[in-house]
Amino acid sequence: MARQALRCDGVITDHQLAHHYGLQVGDLPHALITSTLLRPQAKADALEVATDILIANPRMARLGDARLLHLINLAELRHHAGIAPDPTKWIVTPRSRLRYEEPDAIYVEESGTEIAAESDIGHYSPKQISDKLSTFRDRGFNGVIYGAPSGLRCKNLRQRFGQYRGLQVIETAWWIPPTL
Repeated sequence: MARQALRCDGVITDHQLAHHYGLQVGDLPHALITSTLLRPQAKADALEVATDILIANPRMARLGDARLLHLINLAELRHHAGIAPDPTKWIVTPRSRLRYEEPDAIYVEESGTEIAAESDIGHYSPKQISDKLSTFRDRGFNGVIYGAPSGLRCKNLRQRFGQYRGLQVIETAWWIPPTL
């Protein structure tokens, strides 16, 4: 299942591998690995997480830390939303500054309806979030799965945007072991 997740998401950290699959990096022989120090939350400069990132292909090693972090958060969002690692159902969309109206990923439900997925480490203002949610609604998405790595940010998002039909806010603190 971990290899399926890596193929679907493009990345998986040593933390995610341990938390979700009970595996260590060495349990996936021949996996490509890059090591880095990430800051998983905006405006939390003191929070730095040393991590090994397994990557799906060699060209991903050239991605910057910000893009890798974005993909890591999306992978965590998919996992916590209970979505199987199937790239025909969880479609990570290529991102560019000109494609602001595109969600970070699209989840295609069994019925064929589409749900937008968005990852936010804390950079988006309330106005930007509101604009994104409105754009996704106008484009006909059946809902939005919104991930943020901070419990406080998730709480604030639920309070501010909870009236948005089909919005599900999920904490994506991938570096913190789950509590029982």
